[in-house]
Amino acid sequence: MNVRNSVLTVLRRVLGNKTLTIRSGIAKGHKRRFGLGFIPKWGESLEDKFMSAKNFEGQTVFDVGGYVGLYSLFFAHKVGPSGKVVVFEPNPLNFEELNYNLKLNNVTNTTTLLLAVGDVPGQLEMAVSPFLTS
Repeated sequence: MNVRNSVLTVLRRVLGNKTLTIRSGIAKGHKRRFGLGFIPKWGESLEDKFMSAKNFEGQTVFDVGGYVGLYSLFFAHKVGPSGKVVVFEPNPLNFEELNYNLKLNNVTNTTTLLLAVGDVPGQLEMAVSPFLTS
């Protein structure tokens, strides 16, 4: 195990069940369980600005590759109570965290699916690092 992986393991053990409020970015103001993206970025990305300017009220949004739900939280808020978010996340570790974070924020207009999305039907094996699940 290299130094980076050792540090990540210690951080997960010490802070793994702490709840944080996201201070910047697309999911600002929402809660999440500790993640390695806890260090805030300074300013919004161009993608964040673009998405924030769109009106998603009442629409259905497909979040492909939901990771731990940061965009899912954003979309769930933006579509409002009459909208719907469908989230696809193939990594079981991320899928668990995604559902935890949605529940933590009392999100009820979202459906999560433990599936990958591609242009061809079928099944593939997926290798995932336990240290860097993204």
